[in-house]
Amino acid sequence: MAAGGAAGRNFLIAVDDSEGSRHALQYACEKVVEDNDRVTIVHVRPKIEEVDFYAAQTYKQEFEEQYLRDSHKLLDKYQKLASTYKPSFKSEWVTKSACGDAREKVLETAHEVDPDVIVMGSHGHGAITRVLLGSVSDHVAHAANCAVLIVPTPHQSVPSTVASAIPGMDALSKIVNSAH
Repeated sequence: MAAGGAAGRNFLIAVDDSEGSRHALQYACEKVVEDNDRVTIVHVRPKIEEVDFYAAQTYKQEFEEQYLRDSHKLLDKYQKLASTYKPSFKSEWVTKSACGDAREKVLETAHEVDPDVIVMGSHGHGAITRVLLGSVSDHVAHAANCAVLIVPTPHQSVPSTVASAIPGMDALSKIVNSAH
């Protein structure tokens, strides 16, 4: 409970080791998250596919353990970054490492923590790449049961044709684009 008995908002920030994630965290800390909000930072590490022979199984376990260590280091880095972006934060911060498909694991984590908003960065891939490879942020934005804020990296902007085609997006795109 926040001071005075009022509960704060609940945010889920999905991160990977990219400039887009760093920028999304910074944006959330500086412009969105306030004192008494609850913030969960989730990192999804890739799942190593099953293998059939013993030697590979040994290496698989070593890789999984290394991925887990790397994931925890990354989450620690983001938690420290958050405290530099907003040093006097009076919010609850939780970190979570998951393993598997990032699209599904972000949604599963959202189901667990029930956020008001999911905050994600964008890698800035073009339309063709998104069609061929898919986009975690696009998938989450379409499948989540809450609002999703996709923060473009500093070199990106929300195209004005997209902003004017979606009701209310004009104002939001001006806010996001002014953050650069």
